[in-house]
Amino acid sequence: MSSLVVWIDTHQAKLFHLTSNGVQIEFLEDSGPTHLKETWGRNHRWDETDERRFFQGVAEHLKHHPAQEWLLVGPGIGRLHFEKYLKRHCPLLAQKIMGCEVSEGIDDKALVERGQSFFRHRQIYQGII
Repeated sequence: MSSLVVWIDTHQAKLFHLTSNGVQIEFLEDSGPTHLKETWGRNHRWDETDERRFFQGVAEHLKHHPAQEWLLVGPGIGRLHFEKYLKRHCPLLAQKIMGCEVSEGIDDKALVERGQSFFRHRQIYQGII
């Protein structure tokens, strides 16, 4: 079974697809126009914000991803907003999230190692290996 580490904040995402053959990395970035100052309820509603548009794009990309279990990581509250977005708007995708963790100031190699460790311990706990 392949696994996915999704590192996300409010404007960019890195997808680390962990397989028995190695790791594939994809980078997604918000490419739409950005509003210089967003004040919900004043300038526009939340469903019109840059964050929502970005999360929609990431979710659409993830719909076609083969990994069946995900670890969601990221700095600040962006990862929590994305998890909440998935639970509300893409419940089938949200079911693939096995964990949600803080990760600030670590490089790609450390993220891959954290993901491998997370999924290895999860499989041991479930008796798969």
